Amino acid sequence: MEKGKIIHSVAGTYIVLLDNGTRINCRPRGRLRLMEESPLTGDNVYITRNQDEGIIEEILPRKNSIIRPPIANIDQVAAVIAPKPAPNFALFDRILITGEQLQIDVIIVINKYDLEKEDEIIKYYQETPYKIIKTSAKTGFGLPSLSKELKDKETVHSGQSGVGKSSIINALLPNINLVTQEISEKRGFGRHTTKTVSLLELPKGGLLADTPGFNRLDLSEIRSEDLQWLYPEMDPFIGLCKFRNCLHSKEPDCAVKKAVDSGKINENRYESYINILEEIIEHEKRLYQW
Repeated sequence: MEKGKIIHSVAGTYIVLLDNGTRINCRPRGRLRLMEESPLTGDNVYITRNQDEGIIEEILPRKNSIIRPPIANIDQVAAVIAPKPAPNFALFDRILITGEQLQIDVIIVINKYDLEKEDEIIKYYQETPYKIIKTSAKTGFGLPSLSKELKDKETVHSGQSGVGKSSIINALLPNINLVTQEISEKRGFGRHTTKTVSLLELPKGGLLADTPGFNRLDLSEIRSEDLQWLYPEMDPFIGLCKFRNCLHSKEPDCAVKKAVDSGKINENRYESYINILEEIIEHEKRLYQW
Protein backbone atom coordinates (compact mmCIF):
# COMPACT_ATOMS: atom_id res chain seq x y z
CA MET A 1 0.00 0.00 0.00
CA GLU A 2 1.02 3.60 -0.58
CA LYS A 3 0.59 6.50 1.81
CA GLY A 4 -0.76 9.90 0.87
CA LYS A 5 -3.02 12.81 1.81
CA ILE A 6 -6.43 13.70 0.42
CA ILE A 7 -6.14 17.18 -1.10
CA HIS A 8 -9.51 17.44 -2.84
CA SER A 9 -12.90 15.77 -2.61
CA VAL A 10 -16.07 16.08 -4.65
CA ALA A 11 -19.04 13.75 -5.17
CA GLY A 12 -17.38 10.71 -3.61
CA THR A 13 -14.14 11.03 -5.59
CA TYR A 14 -10.91 11.98 -3.86
CA ILE A 15 -7.59 13.28 -5.17
CA VAL A 16 -4.75 11.84 -3.09
CA LEU A 17 -1.29 13.39 -3.08
CA LEU A 18 1.10 10.50 -2.53
CA ASP A 19 4.32 10.89 -0.55
CA ASN A 20 6.30 10.66 -3.80
CA GLY A 21 4.45 13.70 -5.23
CA THR A 22 2.11 11.74 -7.52
CA ARG A 23 -1.59 12.60 -7.61
CA ILE A 24 -4.18 9.91 -8.13
CA ASN A 25 -7.99 9.83 -8.23
CA CYS A 26 -9.36 7.50 -5.57
CA ARG A 27 -12.58 6.04 -4.25
CA PRO A 28 -13.05 4.63 -0.75
CA ARG A 29 -13.21 0.90 -0.18
CA GLY A 30 -16.80 -0.23 0.35
CA ARG A 31 -16.20 -1.31 3.94
CA LEU A 32 -15.32 2.29 4.85
CA ARG A 33 -18.75 3.38 3.70
CA LEU A 34 -20.33 0.53 5.66
CA MET A 35 -18.44 1.73 8.74
CA GLU A 36 -19.80 5.25 8.08
CA GLU A 37 -16.21 6.46 7.98
CA SER A 38 -16.23 9.17 5.33
CA PRO A 39 -12.85 10.46 4.18
CA LEU A 40 -12.18 14.18 4.60
CA THR A 41 -9.88 16.54 2.78
CA GLY A 42 -6.69 16.54 4.84
CA ASP A 43 -6.96 12.89 5.83
CA ASN A 44 -3.80 10.83 5.71
CA VAL A 45 -4.64 7.55 4.00
CA TYR A 46 -3.28 4.28 2.69
CA ILE A 47 -4.30 3.37 -0.84
CA THR A 48 -3.90 0.55 -3.31
CA ARG A 49 -3.97 1.00 -7.08
CA ASN A 50 -6.53 -0.45 -9.43
CA GLN A 51 -5.23 0.38 -12.90
CA ASP A 52 -5.48 4.18 -13.27
CA GLU A 53 -7.59 4.62 -10.14
CA GLY A 54 -6.73 4.23 -6.48
CA ILE A 55 -8.71 2.65 -3.67
CA ILE A 56 -8.63 4.21 -0.20
CA GLU A 57 -8.04 1.26 2.10
CA GLU A 58 -7.47 2.98 5.44
CA ILE A 59 -7.93 6.40 7.00
CA LEU A 60 -5.19 7.10 9.52
CA PRO A 61 -6.10 8.60 12.93
CA ARG A 62 -6.87 12.32 12.80
CA LYS A 63 -5.29 14.81 15.16
CA ASN A 64 -8.32 17.07 14.67
CA SER A 65 -11.22 17.72 12.29
CA ILE A 66 -14.02 20.19 11.73
CA ILE A 67 -17.38 19.77 10.05
CA ARG A 68 -17.73 23.18 8.44
CA PRO A 69 -15.75 23.19 6.24
CA PRO A 70 -15.11 19.40 6.32
CA ILE A 71 -11.35 19.07 6.77
CA ALA A 72 -8.92 17.15 8.98
CA ASN A 73 -5.42 17.43 10.44
CA ILE A 74 -5.20 21.21 10.54
CA ASP A 75 -2.01 22.82 11.86
CA GLN A 76 -3.22 26.40 11.92
CA VAL A 77 -5.91 28.85 10.83
CA ALA A 78 -5.15 31.96 8.80
CA ALA A 79 -8.16 34.06 9.82
CA VAL A 80 -8.64 36.80 7.24
CA ILE A 81 -10.37 40.10 7.99
CA ALA A 82 -10.43 43.39 6.09
CA PRO A 83 -11.70 46.98 6.41
CA LYS A 84 -14.14 46.27 3.57
CA PRO A 85 -16.66 44.70 3.80
CA ALA A 86 -17.35 46.05 7.29
CA PRO A 87 -15.70 43.62 9.73
CA ASN A 88 -18.05 41.11 11.28
CA PHE A 89 -16.23 40.82 14.59
CA ALA A 90 -18.89 38.49 16.03
CA LEU A 91 -18.21 35.94 13.27
CA PHE A 92 -14.47 36.50 13.37
CA ASP A 93 -14.29 35.86 17.12
CA ARG A 94 -16.07 32.56 16.56
CA ILE A 95 -13.37 31.58 14.08
CA LEU A 96 -10.73 32.35 16.72
CA ILE A 97 -12.69 30.33 19.29
CA THR A 98 -12.76 27.35 16.92
CA GLY A 99 -8.97 27.52 16.69
CA GLU A 100 -8.69 27.61 20.47
CA GLN A 101 -11.09 24.66 20.77
CA LEU A 102 -9.00 22.59 18.38
CA GLN A 103 -5.80 23.76 20.11
CA ILE A 104 -4.31 24.92 16.84
CA ASP A 105 -2.44 28.12 16.12
CA VAL A 106 -4.26 31.13 14.70
CA ILE A 107 -2.80 33.91 12.55
CA ILE A 108 -4.85 37.07 12.04
CA VAL A 109 -4.43 38.33 8.47
CA ILE A 110 -5.60 41.90 7.89
CA ASN A 111 -6.04 42.07 4.13
CA LYS A 112 -6.70 45.16 1.97
CA TYR A 113 -4.23 47.02 4.14
CA ASP A 114 -4.06 49.70 1.45
CA LEU A 115 -7.56 50.81 2.52
CA GLU A 116 -8.47 52.96 5.50
CA LYS A 117 -9.79 51.88 8.92
CA GLU A 118 -7.33 49.00 9.34
CA ASP A 119 -6.29 50.52 12.69
CA GLU A 120 -9.76 49.73 14.06
CA ILE A 121 -9.07 46.03 13.51
CA ILE A 122 -5.59 46.22 15.03
CA LYS A 123 -6.96 47.98 18.11
CA TYR A 124 -9.61 45.28 18.54
CA TYR A 125 -7.04 42.47 18.65
CA GLN A 126 -3.84 44.12 19.86
CA GLU A 127 -4.27 42.80 23.43
CA THR A 128 -4.55 39.22 22.19
CA PRO A 129 -1.50 36.96 21.74
CA TYR A 130 -2.37 36.25 18.09
CA LYS A 131 0.21 37.08 15.46
CA ILE A 132 -1.11 39.80 13.16
CA ILE A 133 0.06 39.98 9.55
CA LYS A 134 -0.95 42.93 7.36
CA THR A 135 -1.37 42.16 3.68
CA SER A 136 -2.64 43.56 0.43
CA ALA A 137 -3.35 40.98 -2.26
CA LYS A 138 -3.65 43.91 -4.67
CA THR A 139 -0.18 45.39 -4.10
CA GLY A 140 1.64 42.31 -2.71
CA PHE A 141 2.35 44.04 0.60
CA GLY A 142 2.94 41.56 3.44
CA LEU A 143 2.61 38.44 1.30
CA PRO A 144 6.25 37.31 1.87
CA SER A 145 5.62 37.41 5.64
CA LEU A 146 2.41 35.43 5.23
CA SER A 147 4.12 32.91 2.96
CA LYS A 148 6.76 32.33 5.64
CA GLU A 149 4.06 31.56 8.24
CA LEU A 150 2.37 29.06 5.91
CA LYS A 151 5.53 27.12 5.06
CA ASP A 152 5.37 23.36 5.80
CA LYS A 153 1.99 23.57 7.55
CA GLU A 154 -1.57 22.61 6.71
CA THR A 155 -3.47 25.86 7.01
CA VAL A 156 -7.17 26.67 6.79
CA HIS A 157 -7.91 30.02 5.15
CA SER A 158 -11.06 31.44 6.76
CA GLY A 159 -13.05 34.64 7.12
CA GLN A 160 -16.22 36.30 5.99
CA SER A 161 -17.00 36.58 2.30
CA GLY A 162 -15.43 39.45 0.39
CA VAL A 163 -12.30 39.91 2.52
CA GLY A 164 -10.05 38.66 -0.28
CA LYS A 165 -9.24 35.06 0.63
CA SER A 166 -9.23 33.92 -2.99
CA SER A 167 -7.28 37.01 -4.03
CA ILE A 168 -4.57 36.16 -1.50
CA ILE A 169 -4.37 32.60 -2.83
CA ASN A 170 -4.13 33.92 -6.40
CA ALA A 171 -1.28 36.18 -5.31
CA LEU A 172 0.56 33.33 -3.55
CA LEU A 173 -0.16 30.87 -6.38
CA PRO A 174 -0.57 32.90 -9.58
CA ASN A 175 -1.20 29.79 -11.70
CA ILE A 176 -4.26 28.79 -9.64
CA ASN A 177 -6.51 31.63 -10.83
CA LEU A 178 -9.35 31.11 -8.37
CA VAL A 179 -12.60 32.87 -9.17
CA THR A 180 -13.05 36.02 -7.10
CA GLN A 181 -16.17 38.06 -6.57
CA GLU A 182 -16.33 41.81 -6.12
CA ILE A 183 -18.16 43.12 -3.07
CA SER A 184 -21.74 44.12 -3.75
CA GLU A 185 -21.92 47.89 -3.38
CA LYS A 186 -25.63 47.64 -2.58
CA ARG A 187 -25.39 44.90 0.03
CA GLY A 188 -21.93 45.79 1.37
CA PHE A 189 -20.56 42.27 1.55
CA GLY A 190 -19.15 39.63 -0.72
CA ARG A 191 -20.69 36.47 -2.08
CA HIS A 192 -19.25 32.98 -1.67
CA THR A 193 -17.12 31.96 -4.65
CA THR A 194 -15.57 28.74 -3.35
CA LYS A 195 -17.77 25.64 -3.54
CA THR A 196 -15.53 22.73 -2.56
CA VAL A 197 -12.71 22.07 -0.10
CA SER A 198 -9.23 21.76 -1.59
CA LEU A 199 -5.69 21.71 -0.26
CA LEU A 200 -3.37 23.71 -2.49
CA GLU A 201 0.37 23.04 -2.60
CA LEU A 202 2.43 26.12 -1.76
CA PRO A 203 5.67 26.75 -3.71
CA LYS A 204 7.84 26.85 -0.57
CA GLY A 205 6.12 23.89 1.12
CA GLY A 206 2.88 23.54 2.99
CA LEU A 207 -0.77 23.11 2.10
CA LEU A 208 -3.40 25.84 2.13
CA ALA A 209 -7.07 24.89 2.38
CA ASP A 210 -9.26 26.84 0.00
CA THR A 211 -12.63 26.55 1.72
CA PRO A 212 -16.17 27.89 1.47
CA GLY A 213 -16.77 30.95 3.65
CA PHE A 214 -17.57 30.25 7.27
CA ASN A 215 -21.11 30.95 8.32
CA ARG A 216 -22.45 30.79 11.85
CA LEU A 217 -20.19 28.50 13.82
CA ASP A 218 -21.67 25.98 16.26
CA LEU A 219 -20.90 26.80 19.89
CA SER A 220 -23.21 24.15 21.35
CA GLU A 221 -20.33 21.97 22.56
CA ILE A 222 -18.76 24.75 24.68
CA ARG A 223 -19.73 24.91 28.35
CA SER A 224 -20.31 28.34 29.87
CA GLU A 225 -17.51 27.86 32.42
CA ASP A 226 -15.03 26.92 29.68
CA LEU A 227 -15.59 29.88 27.34
CA GLN A 228 -13.19 32.10 29.31
CA TRP A 229 -10.28 29.81 28.35
CA LEU A 230 -11.02 30.41 24.67
CA TYR A 231 -10.25 34.12 25.00
CA PRO A 232 -6.49 33.92 25.57
CA GLU A 233 -6.09 37.55 26.68
CA MET A 234 -8.14 36.60 29.76
CA ASP A 235 -5.67 33.91 30.85
CA PRO A 236 -3.54 36.13 33.15
CA PHE A 237 -6.62 37.19 35.15
CA ILE A 238 -8.51 33.91 35.49
CA GLY A 239 -8.34 32.68 39.09
CA LEU A 240 -7.81 36.16 40.54
CA CYS A 241 -11.51 36.92 40.98
CA LYS A 242 -13.30 36.97 44.33
CA PHE A 243 -15.41 33.95 43.38
CA ARG A 244 -13.73 30.77 42.22
CA ASN A 245 -16.47 29.97 39.67
CA CYS A 246 -16.62 33.52 38.31
CA LEU A 247 -17.93 33.80 34.74
CA HIS A 248 -16.78 37.46 34.56
CA SER A 249 -20.27 38.68 33.82
CA LYS A 250 -22.35 39.98 36.75
CA GLU A 251 -20.13 38.85 39.62
CA PRO A 252 -18.57 41.50 41.90
CA ASP A 253 -14.82 41.98 42.38
CA CYS A 254 -13.97 40.34 39.04
CA ALA A 255 -10.35 40.52 37.91
CA VAL A 256 -11.31 40.21 34.24
CA LYS A 257 -13.71 43.16 34.42
CA LYS A 258 -11.02 45.19 36.19
CA ALA A 259 -8.65 44.33 33.34
CA VAL A 260 -11.26 45.62 30.88
CA ASP A 261 -11.61 48.86 32.85
CA SER A 262 -7.83 49.37 32.87
CA GLY A 263 -7.52 48.70 29.11
CA LYS A 264 -5.65 45.41 29.45
CA ILE A 265 -8.52 43.64 27.68
CA ASN A 266 -10.28 45.31 24.77
CA GLU A 267 -13.78 46.39 25.79
CA ASN A 268 -15.34 45.26 22.53
CA ARG A 269 -13.68 41.83 22.80
CA TYR A 270 -15.10 41.55 26.30
CA GLU A 271 -18.56 42.44 24.96
CA SER A 272 -18.08 39.70 22.37
CA TYR A 273 -17.31 37.28 25.20
CA ILE A 274 -20.45 38.34 27.09
CA ASN A 275 -22.67 37.94 24.03
CA ILE A 276 -21.38 34.44 23.33
CA LEU A 277 -21.55 33.53 27.03
CA GLU A 278 -25.23 34.53 27.13
CA GLU A 279 -25.87 32.48 24.00
CA ILE A 280 -24.26 29.42 25.60
CA ILE A 281 -26.13 29.89 28.88
CA GLU A 282 -29.45 30.06 27.01
CA HIS A 283 -28.53 26.85 25.19
CA GLU A 284 -27.70 25.17 28.50
CA LYS A 285 -31.04 26.23 29.96
CA ARG A 286 -32.91 24.69 27.04
CA LEU A 287 -30.76 21.57 27.19
CA TYR A 288 -31.49 20.85 30.84
CA GLN A 289 -35.09 22.01 30.87
CA TRP A 290 -37.50 19.31 31.94
